[in-house]
Amino acid sequence: MIKARRVTFRVCLIVLALSALLVVVFLPTRFKAPAAAQQSTVITPDIPVILPGQAYRQTNLVSDIPGFGAIQDPFLVNPWGVTLTATSPFWVANNGTSTTQLFRGDVSGSPFALNPSPQTITIGGGLPTGVVANTTSDFAFTPPGGSAGPARSRLYRSGNRQ
Repeated sequence: MIKARRVTFRVCLIVLALSALLVVVFLPTRFKAPAAAQQSTVITPDIPVILPGQAYRQTNLVSDIPGFGAIQDPFLVNPWGVTLTATSPFWVANNGTSTTQLFRGDVSGSPFALNPSPQTITIGGGLPTGVVANTTSDFAFTPPGGSAGPARSRLYRSGNRQ
């Protein structure tokens, strides 16, 4: 019995010595500095210096995505065109909602906002894929069942060919 205890004691002592040896060998590697690839390095992108007045700055004025633009407009889905004249607001053709939105402002520091009235116009024929402003009488247009005349104001191109 005493021999068995001595053997058990020796085995425990050997296991404890091996465990201590493993801790001494492998534990310090966990506390060493990270490898060079993991060290924090400052990345300087190759962006040229742009002189004042030589570049544009993007400002998202309107978006259908919450928080992405200064104005959230649920009708502004897949916009395909913007037009304006000297005296009109911005007209934006919205392909995804078959509408056009009117916006005023952003001139001489005035705030950019939805036009008070009219604000939204539904495009007959739907799915506009473009819009142009025409302030001349050079472009003749004959509406279905109507008589020919100058097309003034806005012309829309529809995705469903109407």
